Amino acid sequence: MAITAPRKQNRRKLDITPLLVTNNCPDDIWPGISTQTGNGPAESGFKLSPGEMKNQTVSEDWQGRVWGRTNCSFNHDGSGPASGSGKACYSGDCYGVLNCKVGGDVPVSLAEFTLDAGDGHTYYDISLVDGYNLPLAITLQPLENVTLDDIPPNLTNPSCQGSAGLLAPKGYNPYPQYPDFLRTNTSFPLPWEQQVDDNKVSKWCPWDLQQTPPDKPGDGVYPYPDDNIKRPDFNPCYSACAKNNKPEDCSYDDQTSTFIIPSGAGFEVIFCPGARSTTILDTSGDKMQQLSQQGHVNNQKARSLMERRQEMFAKEYESPGFNELKAEWVADQAWTYKVTLPRVEEAKHTTVHVLAFDGLDTFATVKLNGKVILESDNMFIPHRVDVTGKLKPQAENILELDFKSARLEAIKIREAHPEHTWVGFNGDMSRLAVRKAQYHWGWDWGPILNTCGPWREVRLETYQARVEDVRLDYKLDDSLKSVQGTISAVVEGASAKSVTFKVQDGDKQVFKENAKVSNGLAKVDFRVNNPKLWYPHGYGEQPLYKVTATVSTDEVELHSITRRTGFRKGELIQEPDKIGKTFYFRINNIDVFCGGSDWIPADNFTPRITEDKYRKWLEMMVDGYQIMIRVWGGGIWEEDVFYELCDELGILVWQDFMFGCGNYPAFPDILKSIKEECISNVGRLRHHPSLVIYAGNNEDYQVQESFGLTYNYEDKDPESWLKTDFPARYIYEKILPEVVAAESPHVPYHPGSPWGDGLKTSNTTVGDMHQWNVWHGTQEKYQIFDTLGGRFNSEFGMEAFPHIDTIRYYCTDPTQLFPQSHMIDFHNKADGHERRIATYLVENFRTKTDLEAFIHLTQLSQAEALMFGYRGWRRQWGQERFCGGALVWQLNDCWPVTSWSIVDYFQRKKPAYYAMRRVLAPIAVAVKRSHFDWSVVHARVPPKSDFELWVACQEREEVKATVELRFISIKTGKEIKDKIIKKDLTLVPNGTTDVLSGTIDNVNEEPHVLSARIWVNGEVVSRDVDWPQPLKYLEFEDRGLEVVPQGDTILVKAAKPTKGLVFEERSGVLVHDSAIDVVPGDEQVIKVRGLGKQDQALKWRYLGQA
Repeated sequence: MAITAPRKQNRRKLDITPLLVTNNCPDDIWPGISTQTGNGPAESGFKLSPGEMKNQTVSEDWQGRVWGRTNCSFNHDGSGPASGSGKACYSGDCYGVLNCKVGGDVPVSLAEFTLDAGDGHTYYDISLVDGYNLPLAITLQPLENVTLDDIPPNLTNPSCQGSAGLLAPKGYNPYPQYPDFLRTNTSFPLPWEQQVDDNKVSKWCPWDLQQTPPDKPGDGVYPYPDDNIKRPDFNPCYSACAKNNKPEDCSYDDQTSTFIIPSGAGFEVIFCPGARSTTILDTSGDKMQQLSQQGHVNNQKARSLMERRQEMFAKEYESPGFNELKAEWVADQAWTYKVTLPRVEEAKHTTVHVLAFDGLDTFATVKLNGKVILESDNMFIPHRVDVTGKLKPQAENILELDFKSARLEAIKIREAHPEHTWVGFNGDMSRLAVRKAQYHWGWDWGPILNTCGPWREVRLETYQARVEDVRLDYKLDDSLKSVQGTISAVVEGASAKSVTFKVQDGDKQVFKENAKVSNGLAKVDFRVNNPKLWYPHGYGEQPLYKVTATVSTDEVELHSITRRTGFRKGELIQEPDKIGKTFYFRINNIDVFCGGSDWIPADNFTPRITEDKYRKWLEMMVDGYQIMIRVWGGGIWEEDVFYELCDELGILVWQDFMFGCGNYPAFPDILKSIKEECISNVGRLRHHPSLVIYAGNNEDYQVQESFGLTYNYEDKDPESWLKTDFPARYIYEKILPEVVAAESPHVPYHPGSPWGDGLKTSNTTVGDMHQWNVWHGTQEKYQIFDTLGGRFNSEFGMEAFPHIDTIRYYCTDPTQLFPQSHMIDFHNKADGHERRIATYLVENFRTKTDLEAFIHLTQLSQAEALMFGYRGWRRQWGQERFCGGALVWQLNDCWPVTSWSIVDYFQRKKPAYYAMRRVLAPIAVAVKRSHFDWSVVHARVPPKSDFELWVACQEREEVKATVELRFISIKTGKEIKDKIIKKDLTLVPNGTTDVLSGTIDNVNEEPHVLSARIWVNGEVVSRDVDWPQPLKYLEFEDRGLEVVPQGDTILVKAAKPTKGLVFEERSGVLVHDSAIDVVPGDEQVIKVRGLGKQDQALKWRYLGQA
């Protein structure tokens, strides 16, 4: 049981506090101790042999520091160096004497202490303000009023390791004789770990990094160094440098990493502890405050504690090397999370206590004070448990969450139901039995990491009345000048008498009305005239109204919640046309071509996805002119902040229900759970204007086709579907459309992705399709991507290697840094990726085997493939809407990997991102010659080729433009015939303008590029260059390329046509364009942000570069 620390005022400062110093280094060290206030130890300097410990005491109010000195040589009495002058120690020297009176000479690692600052607290930290010379750790020594019970060791025992050669061997235990040292509890692991190699440690604190020292070292940090201690100027590895370059977190001497506990404990300083640096968790946050005030952690937000177990596990099993294999054991274990809840007062008759669980992953039994209060088996269902009367007032209440292995439970369910046909793509098919993120079983772009525990917030709520939810149902009139509907609130608590509803536009109130609560519900009609309408970015603004519901009793406000929403009219247009049926989106009466991306969870350990990371991902989409993001059905119902950012940024959301690539069972219990899950999540998301479509699943109808499962579209009897070997149809065509109609009727529902009126999922005339005959399937040439698409291409893609720094991160063995290495292959989960990458490279490029050149080729292959697809499909938007949109698979990664992503795990853009950006720009010129299949005709060039030039325009009004087309020799850089210029061209609004066409004489005309540009208001707004295919047949030597940095721009020009100029992706630097083609006579100015005057120029590479 945790002991609450008593406040001890005006007590005598006795010399009773233990201060132990231990040497676990392989050589002798000479610890030094300086005292700033209070009574220090008897000996302030001494020698410790390997394995030796010195046990002394200091006063209860002692303030001072401890450090280690190395390679010392003193005279006979320790009064000076053996040499008679100068320093006695190689590092940490204190004016050449054994017993230190002042601080150690830099660089030196410090342990700093203030045992009693007068407020009943002890402050301590490991400081790198004076540099680093030895690894060290601090461990708490319980004394009088502080124990380690229920205190996470990460909040009390910091360790800082940065020395190669001083790591502990595998399985090393620094304190086998003291089992209570560094002990843990059921929620937190020990902060020691031996999975770091010397190669990694040696890069932790590079000594060539310099930083100007502060005028007064220590200013603005705690504890303050004594002003009388002279510290000379020096340039070691300061803490800021270490923070920027460390592989692990560590404690530093700033207020965010100072440890604060109740006074009364002693400490042991351990040199060479045989551990890596600990992860310091929220040391300035609520947990440290509780620890300092109470002597133990009893968090009201239990999730914050429990989540850390997952975060620390994630840290333990980072993605480098083969670490995925080391984590397999976790999936088969049962896990328990335990926390002490805050003490509660004796409940009044109207007071309600509720434990809220926003997400439990997955098979959970929840106990309060040993009694079961909840059983859960669905990761996506939040729970609320009324514990009024079950909490012990003014006493400790223990919350315990017991989790079974989801993997093993899934196997049991599968084995119990042999009558079901367990088939699908990706992962073990027992996953279909469990309502849990399906990618946890592994996918063709991610590892097998089956998480377990509370993955969203757990909290104790105390209230008299509470607004559980506020719902807005509305409709815009045909003129879009008026919006009307209802606002309702679900209310909990007997004290709730009335609810006040407000709608605000910023600070301006546009609606307010009060309604009485009846049977837990309050409801009003509302109307807003001339509303500001919400549009996707590029089409208008994104005004968000605040809708607030406040519950009151006797005019006393008890609780309120606010939702931000936008008013918009959203339609999915599926109308018959000459080839089938359209499939596109119309927002506020404007047809919108939806170029964008598919989205997978951005991490296998979702607590690591911060709001900043979400924002950066989604801002990349806006910067890349991407309109729509599709939340894929094998992942998670995303966090609220994801959808809030989409609202704010104007990104349309296609939301899959959480079913992916499988034949899901439809047992009564699982159907009930699915319905509850979907009601909860659709209700949670219904106020988001960005959400414009729900789709029932990802590729489950393709599974039905691939495995020959029963599907008769003409059979409209839902009960009969349950009796077939494809019972999941009942979910997609019965349960889900009813849920959407009831909970979010303004959002269209689509049975699956892909799906089209019960026809084959490969049908190109109706619905949406996943076009995987480039890369998968028949592995068509990517040059014909545009001919393979359908009415809406919701998946397609091409693999590419990630950034070289991403590969260096996970490829921990330098001998494995070649394209086909075991470690690099391990970080590509796609079946057959070796053959597919090789096919597309050999077909199109002169292949190279050095790693960086190989990366460039795979990335250029991806960029070219996506360009051919998007460019053609956007043309098909035209005026007849033959193609309503295209979403690339995929925007992001969940770990460092070779995949189809256009931005890798560390948010480093691949060239394909820029290729997409250019073809999705508001005005995009395009030129293309007719395709011939060189592999079928044995590389015989056809006598003639046709070409076409067109312009895609998103603008809603007519635009005047000038278009130019040039014919430039690849060999000489000269124009082989007169250029064509079209002036005063009127671009078709929100459509495609066909500009010109012609013929290329391949017999008499030398190989040349078609170079197109378009000017609007005198400015070049778009370029396109069409090359003879395949590129491997072309000569690219001696391009005469000039790349000239000019402050925040880069000037690029070339003497001969140059293909695929890619600029380095560098952290903190934003390049406006990359993967560009450069032709003579067309200088390009590339904008750059974040590159300082003293920074190195960005590296670059182009196709065929020597």
